[in-house]
Amino acid sequence: MDLRPIAILAARIFALVGLAVSAALVVEYASPEPLICGPGGGCTAVRACWEQRFGGFSLPWFGLVSFGLALSATLLADEEKGKKFLPPLGALAALGGLTFLILQRGVCGSWCKLCVVTDTSALLFGAALLFGARSYEPASSTQRWLFGGGAVLASAFAMSMAPGAPTSGGTGGREPGPQAQYIADLPGPIAREQRDGVVTIVEFADFECPFCRRQHEVLTRVLSRYEGRVRLVRKQLPLTSIHPNAQTAALAALCAEDLGRGEAMADKLFRAEASRLTAAGTESIARELGLDAAAFRTCVASERTRSHIASDRNAAGECAVSGLPTMFIGHERFDGQVDEDSLRASVERALHPDAGAPRADAH
Repeated sequence: MDLRPIAILAARIFALVGLAVSAALVVEYASPEPLICGPGGGCTAVRACWEQRFGGFSLPWFGLVSFGLALSATLLADEEKGKKFLPPLGALAALGGLTFLILQRGVCGSWCKLCVVTDTSALLFGAALLFGARSYEPASSTQRWLFGGGAVLASAFAMSMAPGAPTSGGTGGREPGPQAQYIADLPGPIAREQRDGVVTIVEFADFECPFCRRQHEVLTRVLSRYEGRVRLVRKQLPLTSIHPNAQTAALAALCAEDLGRGEAMADKLFRAEASRLTAAGTESIARELGLDAAAFRTCVASERTRSHIASDRNAAGECAVSGLPTMFIGHERFDGQVDEDSLRASVERALHPDAGAPRADAH
């Protein structure tokens, strides 16, 4: 029995699976909070890793277009062109799928289950094409309708649900922001930060995290309207497994805080290129802020500063932080990016707790 025609059918199936899962990833990446994978874990880590390394470009769109073109090639090519062009296409697809699988684990240090499906689909698509291309026969009209219809439906779903990647203060075309959770009994690390007469915002963040960077832009705009009435406490949670300079940036932020320029340093760290968050880069920023170079170096090298980060990490554990950014505004908790309107509404509720503003379900 000649299995090569079956291999071509299998290749079309793998391409359609890859396209459909890429469409799901487009929607996932366009939302400020996880929709499919859940908060934290490998999906969040890989998403942050890809967005950091590809300058914020939503990689699933590349997968959606690539799988669409690959599927079209197997459906529309005539016999001569199929036998000629499909083998190199198969080799390219297999190499691409294998490369992204290796990068996902080797560079990002985690596995995203949806990404694994798309990368494996590309690898199997390529292998099936390489095996079956020499016996390629044009697709039947039934196959063209079935596979073409499936591809159009998946693409239309992605484009309707996520017309663009999320931007600072936006939500990528979906309903705004994560839902606030009202916490009656605050975790110890959050309760200890509360002060009378002022609303306290406690944020767990990583200066290299692209989501935290977007959140900083929104938070800065909101805080500018509540000067003297809102206090921000930033707890350092550098995700060193995927952000190589996050620890160095956290040390720099804490030392600048000790030297009286904490918020100015934090602002510069969030806005700087990730490649600048090195020891030399953060020291250069410290000089720009007019900090004493010797005192800054001594602080960065001290065990006390590292212990502070370890304490913040323990606080994150006590608060069950599973993804970044995580923020507490008074008694309300937000997991994931928060849009500007939701932030401002939460601050208003904390400032006027007796105004009868509606709250999320208590926990």
